[in-house]
Order: sequence, then structure tokens, then C-alpha cells
Amino acid sequence: MPAYLNEQGIAHYILEKDTYSIVKSVVPEGKTYCSACSRLRRGSLYGFAKQIGATKIALGHHRDDMLATFFLNLFHGGTLKSMPPKLLSDDKQNLLIRPLAYVEEKDIIEYARLKEFPIIPCNLCGSQTNLQRAIINDMLREWDNAHPQRWPLFLKPCKTSHRRN
Repeated sequence: MPAYLNEQGIAHYILEKDTYSIVKSVVPEGKTYCSACSRLRRGSLYGFAKQIGATKIALGHHRDDMLATFFLNLFHGGTLKSMPPKLLSDDKQNLLIRPLAYVEEKDIIEYARLKEFPIIPCNLCGSQTNLQRAIINDMLREWDNAHPQRWPLFLKPCKTSHRRN
């Protein structure tokens, strides 16, 4: 990845953290890593942003991630919420944005393939069996195959509904 970014002339930072060992040590056997891992990575990003004087953090969540989160919260949390495309951190120090919020994962995969982007897999995500997120993702893929026009209508960005942070 560093070689690719350097070749493209893209300024970058790479944070190396042993999140796997930390997550494994704090999550009880049989429980999902996702929540602890997410909070740990977000904390690292916030800390690094402060260190370099940045106030905006862009994450790569896409439409499918947002839909899966919505259904996980609906089915397992009893709430109607997902990840917002734009979020002001609790301490009001960072603006978190998700510029790919309305882009389908399959379009991102195809674009990455066409551009020959290097891909770095996360061995922690998806390493557990019977994850609810994987089950939800399978459900969404089945729905998309059966009704390909359903989600574009459901997830059109609405300029008047976004809260300003």
C-alpha cells in the first residue's frame, strides 16, 4: 500500500496498531469483536487526528454497510437507526464523514478492480462464525437480486433531511 500511494503522489499516514490482540483480550469468548474493534479503531483515529491537527475524518462505509447497520439495529437492538453520513463527535472536536454512504459496495468493488487498487484485507472482520452482520448482508444480497430497484429508491440522499453538525 505505501508503494502504491507514493507512486500516485498521495500524502498518507499509516497507523500500525495491534488491535487484534487488544480486542481478543477484552471480548469474552463467544462474543462478537465488532463493537470493541470499531471503538478501538475510532479512538485511534481521533487520537491521531488530534496529534496532526486534523478535525475531519473520512471513513469508507458504503450504502451496504449503512443498510446492514439499520437492519441489525432493527432486528437486534429494537431501534430505527443507522450510521449517519456526517457525524460530529461527542466532544465536538472531530467531524466524521462517510463520503461513500450512498454508493453500492458492488460499484466500489468494480471501480477498485478497474483502477487496480491494492486491497488490504482485515483478518479480524469476518473471522468469527455466525456473525449477525454476515447474515444480514446475505439477506440484503438476496433482496437485491430479487428486487434490484428497491434500494436506490430507499436510499436517495435527501438534502433537506440532513442535520447540520
